[in-house]
Amino acid sequence: MRKILPLCTALLLFVLLLRPRAGQAADGGGKLYLPLISRASPAPTAVLKWAYGGCYSSWCETGWYSSPATLDLDADGIDEIVASAYSLWALDGPTGALLWRAGDTSRRTWLGVVVADLDLDGQSEIVIAQDDAYVSAYRPDGNLKWQKQPSGTAGEFRGLLVADLDGNGGPLEVIVTRAYGSARNTWVLDANGNTRSGWPQLPNEENTSGYAWGVYSANAAAADISGDARLELIVPSDMHYINAFEPDGSPLPASTGEYPGKTWGQVGVWE
Repeated sequence: MRKILPLCTALLLFVLLLRPRAGQAADGGGKLYLPLISRASPAPTAVLKWAYGGCYSSWCETGWYSSPATLDLDADGIDEIVASAYSLWALDGPTGALLWRAGDTSRRTWLGVVVADLDLDGQSEIVIAQDDAYVSAYRPDGNLKWQKQPSGTAGEFRGLLVADLDGNGGPLEVIVTRAYGSARNTWVLDANGNTRSGWPQLPNEENTSGYAWGVYSANAAAADISGDARLELIVPSDMHYINAFEPDGSPLPASTGEYPGKTWGQVGVWE
């Protein structure tokens, strides 16, 4: 019996490892599927399909941490690739050929490209956030839809998120976080790039609702953690505090049992 139990346990763990993993997306309406790692057969051989996509004749733009995205730009059923290091470019998926390039090489793109239908007009926008505090939304053909500098020219946006914060099924919000020495690190823009009322946060260095500093190589998260059918924003920063906000910018209260009268941003994550 002692030998059978460990064997059964091992078989159960093996079956669980082979199952696809699923979890709830930020809006609660979809699932996230993680890669399945199979150890039963050898890994397929990688074959280079094409290289140097988006490069110039003799050089390539310096890549930072920006991830590309895929989108069917011309509605032919085949996804194209959109990427940004400084400029933004689109590539043909099967061949890697350059389809179009937008912008210039004066501002770097630190973080990944986001593809989303911001205004729910049936056409996805391509959103990037860059140095000199630029946030830009492009149409699938590469034409600029809008471009904003919500914090003036100070700092670099290194966090980007698009979500329906209000949870009303309406136009989406664009959330950017800034890598800059200031507690004012988070902006929420509407689908047209205008800063929403109640933002940015935190409002100043002498605030009473929490503590924060620049957001360096991190990203805000959005989830309904209070059960009100709206998404709260959870924002880490270069301090041992994590701030959480309602869609209107008001700070989220911490646990009344553990930290009465305090907000998330007033509770240190280590003592």
